[in-house]
Formats: sequence, C-alpha cells, structure tokens
Amino acid sequence: MVKVKAATILETVIAMVIILAVFLTAGTILLNLSKSGVSEKNIRAYEAINNYYKQIQIKDIPYEDKQEEDGFLINATIENYNEKPGVAVVHCWINDINNNIIAEEKRIVLINN
Repeated sequence: MVKVKAATILETVIAMVIILAVFLTAGTILLNLSKSGVSEKNIRAYEAINNYYKQIQIKDIPYEDKQEEDGFLINATIENYNEKPGVAVVHCWINDINNNIIAEEKRIVLINN
C-alpha cells in the first residue's frame, strides 16, 4: 500500500473546490447572459412600451393604467413632474402570462390635454 501525504490530499481537495467554484461561476454567468439576451419576445415588449408612450402623448390615459396588448399586460404609473402641468413621469413595465417582468422603462413625457 502506498502512503500519501496528508498535504497532497489536502491540495487535491482544495484544487477540486477551486475548479468547482470556477465552473459554477462561469455557468451562472452564461445562464444570466442567455436569459437577458435579445429575443423576439423582448423586442415585441419594448415595441409595446413605445406604442404605449405614444398613446399617452396623444390622448389622456387614466392614471395607474393596466391594459393588454399583443398578449402582454402593460402596467403603468403616471405622476406629475415637479408640479408642472402637461409634464409627467411615466413608469411602465410589461408582464407576460407567467407574471414575469419582460421589459421596464421610465420616461418623462409631455402630455397633450
């Protein structure tokens, strides 16, 4: 039977832990990149947000509005900006069927009343 020093076994275990940590970190980064990538769903969601902002500027949409467009649920909060008439801060986000936020945007818009 071959005797192995305890230091050699300890070095091997530490090396395995370091390699495992590197692979887990790389896997997590790749997973996040694949989730946040540009997809047709994201493009359609941001297009729906842009259409919503155009609607706000053209007509008066009720505050705290929720509406459905292209299978997405568009949520928005509209607040006055520095108490100036006709200027508003609009926070808009889009949820999918599973209630996951797909797109989110906050803008200052001029509202034609």
